[in-house]
Amino acid sequence: MSTKVLLSTTVAWPATARLAGAFAACGATVEAYAPRRHPVAESSVLARLYPYRPLQALSGLRDVLDAAMPDIVVSCDDRATRHLVAYAKEDARVADIAACSLGKLASYGTLFSRHAFLDEADKLGIDVPTTREVATEADLKAALHATGLPAVIKADGSWGGDGVSFAQTFDEALSAFRHMALAPSRLRSLARAAKRQDAHFLMQAFEPQDYAISVQRHVEGTPATCAFAVWNGEVLASLHMDVLQTNGPARPATVLRRIASPEMDEAARRIAKRFGLSGFHGLDFMRDHAGKLFLIEINPRATQICHLALGEHRDLAAALIGALEGNPARARPTVTKAEIIALFPQSLPHGQHIAGAYHDIPADDPKLLHALSAHRPEMGAVLQNA
Repeated sequence: MSTKVLLSTTVAWPATARLAGAFAACGATVEAYAPRRHPVAESSVLARLYPYRPLQALSGLRDVLDAAMPDIVVSCDDRATRHLVAYAKEDARVADIAACSLGKLASYGTLFSRHAFLDEADKLGIDVPTTREVATEADLKAALHATGLPAVIKADGSWGGDGVSFAQTFDEALSAFRHMALAPSRLRSLARAAKRQDAHFLMQAFEPQDYAISVQRHVEGTPATCAFAVWNGEVLASLHMDVLQTNGPARPATVLRRIASPEMDEAARRIAKRFGLSGFHGLDFMRDHAGKLFLIEINPRATQICHLALGEHRDLAAALIGALEGNPARARPTVTKAEIIALFPQSLPHGQHIAGAYHDIPADDPKLLHALSAHRPEMGAVLQNA
């Protein structure tokens, strides 16, 4: 019997649909817990879709795990990871599958905190920019004294570029801090729920949450990223990229360049071992003008390049399935030898103008190709299913 993978996502990012194809190509049976109109529903390889409804997130996850009985759950966004960790704390029956999927669950309190994670990374000897957690305006002044300006103001509990603000001046930093420190009003949350068609904002309207805020020294340079598959704290495979284009400042990458990076490999190895990780994870870096890499945050879930098959030790899906089945990883055929990769549909309309780029189009799945072609890159919000 083939390994059963459950992809879990609460947002409409197209990468989930690409992961379905990657795992299926490795011989796995793939099901998904996702919004009903998510592009993954159109994938020809998907065995079953379990509709995700924001207002019944945890109870829905319980029902899906009971019905699907997966060998592993692959979280495709940060909220999905938080849901699995939270549910494991509430129901001991879920602890085993959650630990298999994510690794040491006790580590995730630190992983969910931008400041605490970087503090631990610093202790591991990984270069990180000066980062301070702030709770008051007095803390903000002290933090900016340590980091200098420009600085980056970040809120925990955010991802995909949300909850990040660049400040050139103290006034800009203060404005960003005040905006992030105050939970949105009920009226604002209701308005956002209607505008974005995202029921998560309905929950925020009635159960507002405050998240920790941190100030980070801004590193001038080029973004870079690493995605890795890990099993019981041991890195199995990894991908390293310099980011050439994004959807905007602090937004997800759309066009990337493949690179070899011993520094990224070592950072992933140390972090995987320290936190006892399993599954897919990503690290974001900034490369300064001198070429030095600084780790700026972790993505404790699958990232948008995890589906790519780029050769031996560069095929994350095959490596993870191999670990689950106790067999040596059998890498899929390498999809390209091109140095530059334009993600589809995220890179539209600009990526097609890059000479020599490999365009990561699912040509073997016409229905998914059609669904992704109609999928706007900026649709990061959950599709309404409540």
